[in-house]
Amino acid sequence: MSATKDPLSELSEEKILLGEHQLTFTDTSLAWRLFKQIYQSETDVAVGGALEADEGVHARERSRTVALKNFQEILDGDQHCSDSECKHTKPPDFIQYDWVYYKERTHEPKCEFCHKNTEVTKDERHFCRICDRVFHEGCLVSRGFCSDELSAMTLAESANILGWSCPDCEGLFSLLSGEEQEEIIELFNSVSGDDGVIDRKEFLNLQKEEYQKLVGTEMPSFREKQEMELFSKIDRDHTGSIDYWEFLHPMAIRYLSRRSSMDILNLLTPKEVIGFKEYFVEYDVENVGSIPQTKAKEAYVNWYRSKVKECGKNYIDFEWYGGLKENHLLQVIRESLAKHSPEKQKLHTEEEAKKEVLIHWSDYLKHCALHILSARANTGEQKPLIPPMPSILYATDGVSHAHDDFLKLCDEAMKWTNYLERKGFTV
Repeated sequence: MSATKDPLSELSEEKILLGEHQLTFTDTSLAWRLFKQIYQSETDVAVGGALEADEGVHARERSRTVALKNFQEILDGDQHCSDSECKHTKPPDFIQYDWVYYKERTHEPKCEFCHKNTEVTKDERHFCRICDRVFHEGCLVSRGFCSDELSAMTLAESANILGWSCPDCEGLFSLLSGEEQEEIIELFNSVSGDDGVIDRKEFLNLQKEEYQKLVGTEMPSFREKQEMELFSKIDRDHTGSIDYWEFLHPMAIRYLSRRSSMDILNLLTPKEVIGFKEYFVEYDVENVGSIPQTKAKEAYVNWYRSKVKECGKNYIDFEWYGGLKENHLLQVIRESLAKHSPEKQKLHTEEEAKKEVLIHWSDYLKHCALHILSARANTGEQKPLIPPMPSILYATDGVSHAHDDFLKLCDEAMKWTNYLERKGFTV
């Protein structure tokens, strides 16, 4: 379909069936107008997909397909309430610690697009790590879902531990209400201007305005540096500008973070929760549903690392998953104490274990629910855009005591150093 032809007119003339028609845009203004007219129909529509950038608008090309899921309901005039508009009063059953994920397979899985049996076709099939749907690789390619390098690379990981999110599950935009979606579109339009992308200067000006509204003062220079680091994280393809699709994910996380934990929990799928729980259960040897805080942190870090395709060029540390920075000097002191006084160190470790806070599964999941949702995007070797590690995993009563522990260990290490030097040992 050409860029000069209005797709809205064809929507009104012809009934479009899901899976039989696709729309590819070469002008962002058509997409904005399409979104806005959908919202004016007072129907909450989950629209996924992307745009094909026009060479005269974007400095680069990106081919994406706008999937027309839920358009049938618009054409039929059906009103429906999405999860984003519902206020949930209780969590889903599958978040219970003893809940077992089991789905009886009554028939062979069929491709979501062509509806053919995936067992008998030669085309390679790919299961989504979020939902229970399966897709033929050929069907995905023909619909433009593997047109860029990142999409093709992450699709190849569908059978590995990293997994792959299908086009419907990967984006968080469809989880927002129509009003929230429209706000994001209008914000991007107002900041990006005529070129259809947000450069560093435009991004910094936007963040300065938000900072001025929240704090009432101008943004300090150190904060500007942090904002530029954030810009680099959002700019996934490292082009020096943020396009609409790179803008969607972090903005969706920001809007979802305003919701209650109960609403976030009800957006999760059973497969997501079970996959997240596996790392928690690994440390719950007594199967009581609670583990020490340090073990809960390790479980979170292990889960986070499973969402990244590790290679030689990425080094996953605290800067990736957030939380408190591990102090290497602190580790050296502990190792030194254990070496020169194993009995004393063992007693110290036992006392620490007794004082350590236990993290229950329900609290652990509640504080990490938004992180699980944020990890839906296929990121491959790149750093996932996930909020920093929840403070429940490294603080006690909301206050971190890492600094006090460090001072105590330094004092104890100094005493041991003086003692060993008097005995003739070299420290």
